[in-house]
Amino acid sequence: MYIARLRRTCHLRLTYRLLKTKRFKKDFKLLDKPIAERIDKALDDLIIGNPYKETGPLQGPFRCKRKFRKGKYRVILTICEECMNKGDCRIVNGCQGSKHSRNDIILLWIDLREDVY
Repeated sequence: MYIARLRRTCHLRLTYRLLKTKRFKKDFKLLDKPIAERIDKALDDLIIGNPYKETGPLQGPFRCKRKFRKGKYRVILTICEECMNKGDCRIVNGCQGSKHSRNDIILLWIDLREDVY
C-alpha cells in the first residue's frame, strides 16, 4: 500500500509487466481474432493506467485475485504488489515471491463472464 500511496501523492506511474500462465495462453488462442485483439489492447491500456482502478477484487477462495471485464469476457489476474503486501503470494498463486517483482501482473485465465468462476 505504501507504493500505491506514494504513486498517488507524487503522481508517479509504475510500469507493470504482464505475465501469462499456460491456461491463459490456451484460453486466449481459442478466442476469435477481433475479440482477442480488443482484449489485448485493453490489457495494454491496463498496464499503462492504474490496474487497481480498472479491476475489481475477488473474495473467498479467489482472494488476491482481481477481475477485469472486456465485453462478454472476464480476465482473472493477480497483481503481485497486492498479494505480496497481504502476505498471501505463495498460498494463493503458488508462486515464490522471488520469481516475481511487485510490478508484475499475472494473467491467470480468461472466459465468458457467465462461465469464468
